[in-house]
Amino acid sequence: MRFLKKWLFNLCLLVASITISTLHYSNAHCSSIEASEPKIFIENLLKTGVNLLTDKSKSSPEKETDFRKLLKENFHLKSVAGSALRPGETRSEPKEKLDQYLVLFESMIFRVYMKQIEQLSLHGFSITNINDLPDGAKIIKSSIERVDNPEPFKVDWVLYFKENRYWVFDVIVDGVSLGQVQKQKIQDIRQGGNLDALIDIMQKEYGQ
Repeated sequence: MRFLKKWLFNLCLLVASITISTLHYSNAHCSSIEASEPKIFIENLLKTGVNLLTDKSKSSPEKETDFRKLLKENFHLKSVAGSALRPGETRSEPKEKLDQYLVLFESMIFRVYMKQIEQLSLHGFSITNINDLPDGAKIIKSSIERVDNPEPFKVDWVLYFKENRYWVFDVIVDGVSLGQVQKQKIQDIRQGGNLDALIDIMQKEYGQ
């Protein structure tokens, strides 16, 4: 359980809850996800992820391409990546450097978790509640059932309405904010260095 929580991170662990079932759904494309209603958005995001990662007709490279697209089209990775930096850093650094960091951040999220996510054996999900926060966020509470454990994951999806649609900004797994976990990971990687040093380290690890 400790191992699962460690890599069910942030965005993006956010993404572990996407591969949740051996149920069969009709084919869906990432771009077809309805993002204007929060509950429908999360339900369709989960179903699309299930369909993608259980589709035996797709090769591994095709799945990787579609999975990257799924993340980029539904998780506001620019905000997640920016929140992992130091206060004010997104305003003080040139756009070209921040864009380079964002590309590496996306690659890090994908590279680290894709393989583990495919290996999870989960059973199903349900949306249990929707809460509003004073700052306008929607908290979609869900329960993720596991095949090999009677105790489900409690997963909260933090959504904000931006650019005329909802986006995932954070995922909270059993009370642990994956956004905060990812922020700590970035701090550990940079080891006190500036953004240039962080990019150099990430380029060596995730740039290929």
